[in-house]
Order: sequence, then structure tokens, then C-alpha cells
Amino acid sequence: MDQENSDNFFQSIFANVAGNLEPAPHTLRQRRWRANRKIRPYPAELSSLIPPVEPINEEDLHSSLVDENYENNLYDEYLENNPYGDEYLEADTLEDDYNFSLNQIGIESNEKFIEEELDQPLYDGAPVSIKCYHKQIVDFGNLVQLTDSNMNKLLKLIRNALPFKNKLLKSYKKVVSLFQKKSSFNEVLRCTSCLEIINNNYCSIICERNYSQRLVGDVIEHFSTDRSNTQLIDVIRRNKQLILTYPQLVDKLLQCDVMTQLIYKEKRKELQAASNATYPITLMLHIDSTPIVHWSRKHTWFVTASIVEIPPPLRENHLNLLLLSIWNAPIKPDVDLLLMDICDTIKQVLFVDDMKFSIDVLLFKADLPARALATKHVHHNGYYACLECDQQGVWCDEGRFVAYRYIQSAINLRTSAHLDMCAKLLSQQSSGGNYCGVKGISPLTKILDIPTQIDLD
Repeated sequence: MDQENSDNFFQSIFANVAGNLEPAPHTLRQRRWRANRKIRPYPAELSSLIPPVEPINEEDLHSSLVDENYENNLYDEYLENNPYGDEYLEADTLEDDYNFSLNQIGIESNEKFIEEELDQPLYDGAPVSIKCYHKQIVDFGNLVQLTDSNMNKLLKLIRNALPFKNKLLKSYKKVVSLFQKKSSFNEVLRCTSCLEIINNNYCSIICERNYSQRLVGDVIEHFSTDRSNTQLIDVIRRNKQLILTYPQLVDKLLQCDVMTQLIYKEKRKELQAASNATYPITLMLHIDSTPIVHWSRKHTWFVTASIVEIPPPLRENHLNLLLLSIWNAPIKPDVDLLLMDICDTIKQVLFVDDMKFSIDVLLFKADLPARALATKHVHHNGYYACLECDQQGVWCDEGRFVAYRYIQSAINLRTSAHLDMCAKLLSQQSSGGNYCGVKGISPLTKILDIPTQIDLD
């Protein structure tokens, strides 16, 4: 009986609660929109359906907090007075969905690069500045996911309630330009045959594919960072205290770190000797091929860098990694096109918050296939595959591989001068190929010493 009485009690409570439930505001708005769409024909000119502007309380307009109840009531009154309200917004939303605009994504403000004029009041006696007020408008538009055209209507509605001499921007595109960061990457499309930049299907006069239509899978998508150093400056500014203090404490905190090795100490002394007021920053370059999408026709190669002066594990955090280049193509990248611009611009001096930082490269790390590509050396399964010495290797018929046997006598270690000499002798050969495993001069020779500063991933 107790169980039966308990069930009856809960059923009666559920019946009373269910009878008092009401549909959500979004459901009511959708129902009214469908009903109006059945009754009313689609208007020929949507511009005539804009409702008259009513004065808005200035305290509510400048408040940093959004009163959701006030917004819902205002929207319901607008729907009652204007039966075309939802139809107008819905039609406009469908129209803007085909514009492929990225402005609906969250926009982060970069306040350090905004002009000082934006700190002035929105109008004489305004409690908010131009920058702060426009930032609140952008945040609200991102929160409710308004389209660009609806954001323009919102700006017009707000402007009608402001004093005549106000500094509110008239278009959403100008508002976005205040906070939107400029892309720090250069994008080009290259031909898979001649590797030249494609411009209106033109690549090279001598190329067999010149002025021929190309599919997406038959082009090279090459992204490279520009010379603005936006990524590097942001990472340095975000980790400035760690960069300044960790080198002084690394011997006590992490004795096995790369900063405790002789190569780093010599590099740091070299950078500090150039100027006493300069703070050295060394980078670790990394290159690898990663299938970011399941597409067998293209492979993606990344060139990234990390700052050595940032302690691990923050050093390898995705927020602190520098993306230098991307190669997405059906063929392997040309190492000169992939690394030449990086090697020409990576060594420099930067000023971040009135502090001088000297940028240099400590080492390059990669797996064996990527290392062979970047250093212009033969693969790890070929003759003279070792980058540290000039041992030739012996072919094994049974296993069908190249073996490197133990030799008691001393072998010749490779140096940068030895690699340069091999590349010079290779250029004099008509057959090409490689000379003692060297296939050419790598762009990495401009920024580091091979093989001393080459590491395995």
C-alpha cells in the first residue's frame, strides 16, 4: 500500500506541474512566425518593414550587463506590433548564410594595437569609451549569433537613440576592423609540376600544365608566416616573466633540460655579448608530416617552433607553439620553398613592451624521413645515411636492406665544412644524385650548424 500511495502521490504532482508548463519563448516565436507566414504573403520590399524606432533608456544602453527579461519583453512587444518581424529576420538570416562571412566567429580584441583615439568618450559626457562600447556590441552580436546585416540594423537602432554628435560607427564591417587581427600568414597556390605560383591558371611558360584547369587535389597549398612576427610577439608577451627567470633557475629545477647543455650556454653567451641590454631567445624548429584529414591524395607538412626559454611542459603547449609554414599537397615539399623564407627572417631583434629580444635558433628536430628532407641528405635506409659520419654501409641480400656494421677503427665525423665540400663536388657531377649521402646545400645552413645542431625527434 505504501508503494501504491507513493506512486499516486507522484503522479498527482506530475499532473499538476505538467498542466502549468508553458512553451519556451523560442518555441512561441517559431509558432508565430509559421502562422504569419501562412497568412501573409512574402513582402516585395523588406526595407519597408523596419519598425519605428522607440527611445531607449540610456542607463540600459550603457549597462555592461544584459537584462534578459527586458530583451525578451521588448522582442515580444515588437512581434505583436509587427507580424512580419520574425519573417524579416529569418529571410535575412537565410540570405546571409551564403555570404561565407567569418565575422560571426568570436572576435578577440588586440587592445595594444588600437589607436589612443578609441579611448575617448562615445559622446560628450558619455560614461563609456568608443572602444569599450563597440566591444560590447561585438560581444553581444557573437553571443546571439546575429548576421552582418542584422548587426547593421542594431547599430542603426542604437544610433537613433544616441545624441546627435556621437562617434558610433555606422557599419558592422568598420566595427570588426577595430578588433579583428590581420592574418599573419601568406597563402599561395603552386603548380605540382613546376612549383611556380598559380595565377589565373598560369604558372610557367615552359610548364606543360600552364593555363590548364586544375582540380583541388592537383595544386599545392602553401601557407607561410609573414614578417610581422605577430605570433612570436604574442608568445613572448604572454610568457615574458618565465622567459626572464627560467634560465637563471634551470640548473636547480630541471638539470636534464636542453638549456643545461654546452651548445645552449655558448649560444646564450654569444647573444648576450652582442648587447648587454638584449635578452636572448632561442628557438627549436620542428618539421613533420601529419595527416590532418582523411584524404589520401594530399599530405600536410608543418614547420613549427618552440621557445627554449619557456619551461616544459608549457614549452610544448599549443598556445606557445609557433606555426611557421604549412605545405598541403599531393607531393613532398620542396625544402627550399618550405624553409628559405623562414631561414632568411627568423634571426632578428624584436622590441616587445620596450624590451629588446634577440632571436636565434638552437636546434632542429625531426624524425628520420623529415630530417633527410630538411637537410638534403639520403634516407635512413640508403648508403651514407648517417648524418654524423661518412660510413658507407653494406647491402644485405638476405634481408634486402643496408646494414651498418661495427668498425673498430676510427671513422671520419662529418662537419659543416665536410658537408659543404660534398655539396660542391656534387654540383660538378653531371649525374646528380648524391655524393657521400649529401644531395645539396640545405637552407638550414643559414641559421644553424649541421650536424651539431640537428637532433632526432
